[in-house]
Amino acid sequence: MENYLYRVIIFFSKSVSGKISFVSGCLGLLYIIRYILSRNIPKFGDHSSKKSISMSFLRQLLNIIPIVIPSFTSTEAMLIYALSSLVVVRTFISIFVSDLNGKLLKAVLAVNSQQFLRRLTQLAIISLPASLVNSLLDFITHKLSIRFRVNLTKSFAENYLKGLQDFRMIFLDRHLAHDILSEEIDTFSTCLSNLFGNMTKPVLDIFMFCIKLKSILGFKGPLIVLAWYSISGLLLNNLNAPLNRLNRLVHYYQDVYQNSQTNIVDNSEEIAFLSGIPWEKHHTAQALKDLTNNTQLLIHKKFMAKTVNNIISKYGALIIAQLVMGIPAFTSNNWSIPVLSKDYIKTSSYFVNISKATARLRITYKNISSLVMYTNIIHEGLSNLNVLSQLEFSNVNGKYAFAEHIQFENVSVVTPEGQVLFENMNFLIEKGSHTVIQGPHGSGKSAVFRILGGLWPLYQGTVYSPKRKNLFYLASKPYLQRGTLEEVFGYPKKIKIDEKGLAEALRVVRLDKFFDKYDEKSVEDWSAVLSSKEQQLLGLARVVYHKPEFVILDECTSSISVDLESEIYMHLQSIGVTTISLSERDSILKYHSFVLKLDTEGSWNFYKISQTDEYFFS
Repeated sequence: MENYLYRVIIFFSKSVSGKISFVSGCLGLLYIIRYILSRNIPKFGDHSSKKSISMSFLRQLLNIIPIVIPSFTSTEAMLIYALSSLVVVRTFISIFVSDLNGKLLKAVLAVNSQQFLRRLTQLAIISLPASLVNSLLDFITHKLSIRFRVNLTKSFAENYLKGLQDFRMIFLDRHLAHDILSEEIDTFSTCLSNLFGNMTKPVLDIFMFCIKLKSILGFKGPLIVLAWYSISGLLLNNLNAPLNRLNRLVHYYQDVYQNSQTNIVDNSEEIAFLSGIPWEKHHTAQALKDLTNNTQLLIHKKFMAKTVNNIISKYGALIIAQLVMGIPAFTSNNWSIPVLSKDYIKTSSYFVNISKATARLRITYKNISSLVMYTNIIHEGLSNLNVLSQLEFSNVNGKYAFAEHIQFENVSVVTPEGQVLFENMNFLIEKGSHTVIQGPHGSGKSAVFRILGGLWPLYQGTVYSPKRKNLFYLASKPYLQRGTLEEVFGYPKKIKIDEKGLAEALRVVRLDKFFDKYDEKSVEDWSAVLSSKEQQLLGLARVVYHKPEFVILDECTSSISVDLESEIYMHLQSIGVTTISLSERDSILKYHSFVLKLDTEGSWNFYKISQTDEYFFS
């Protein structure tokens, strides 16, 4: 059998027609394998999420680069210079070690113990800088990733947080912004920092080791190696394409089956009422059948594909390696065994390094698709922020003025999208004129507050209000940032908190036992450790402590008992705080003197509450 194969190989390798027949036969065999792998795979109309390099990607990346690398003399640029230098040093160390391995074997075959110990000592000495360089490459790559993330986060945060006080931010996709700040920037920074090492090191290795191969084998050796890896890479990508499509199809059916089970749980009452159990049973069974059939098909296809991949990538590479490494033995005029062994080991090391570099380039190319995707996300976020900063609103003719009271004078309440909620609104809230802004859900109660705070554009009219330090706002779920109690009460400024005043404020809202569990110096995530009732009470304690002239209470007593709600309102009014409550409940009217009544049809009415109305004050 071996003799027969040997004769076949000699025939194909010597004659031109034999070579053509051999290449044609291989291509025909690969076509048949590709056809078998593609057969029986259902057509799948999804669009692969894999992104490829394009001019659009390059333009987006070039727009982001000045943010992550501010200048050629920046810290980030210095890290890149250091990384590039270390890549070059590491490649030369690899070449030195490969040559040293050949010299070690030569010394062994020549039975030269002195030469062997000298080479062994050199190997021990080079191990220290080689290990240090490898560690430094990882260290600098991680440092570079952190620097990229810091620069991008600062750029986003400056634009994002700067605009939070501007009504333009209503047009921003908040989920996109939050995901970018918390996840996408980190992943993008890691991908970009890894790209420097993962691209430059393999390319430099392939170039330098091919030059070293040329010095031993001439041009033939490097050309064979590069041709093999280029052709085998293209073949493997082509053969694996049907499997990638089938793999996406399996994931699709997995999602269909999972959703069918989830829908049954989420809509169980409606399904049971409509007697839809047989229908659901049939469709979940069909979804499971589609999933298992395609999974089995994928397993069978993978069996064949893995076999072909091993033949091409593993054993094919081994055959090419032996062919290349055997060239010196059959072409050299020096038949000294030590010399031939040294060249054999050197070419072997060169080939192994080229093989590793090529494999790393393939992985890097696959990872570039992630970089393309995250570059698009980052660029889209930056573009959104830039568009918002340039967004102009026409006919915004309203004015704001400081006063000792709150007054709307011929104000039109219009959303940033241009929807008119109320026209020519006029009312006056003086100190001590406790007021309820009342109306059904969606009537525009919060819209009045947003106009007052300058969060929406003021198209028409004049709004008079006190300075912001004398105007306080409390939402139904108060914003309690992570930190100490002093930081919560002092927000947004760092001020010295009076401990007696803090304790008194907590006593008023019946949180006087708060210090038994927390002290003013303990750092807590208050939104996580407190119940909704405790959060509302802590927010109200802040109002009691600061004693603002006016406070807007937006359903901030919904989790509090009626008697405690009454105590807090009475206390706030007794210390000179004018309360403006946003609520749908009639029970809250008894704590106020005036009502701004709104409805969903765009009408409004501001009037004084009659203290004799039993409906309100019973």
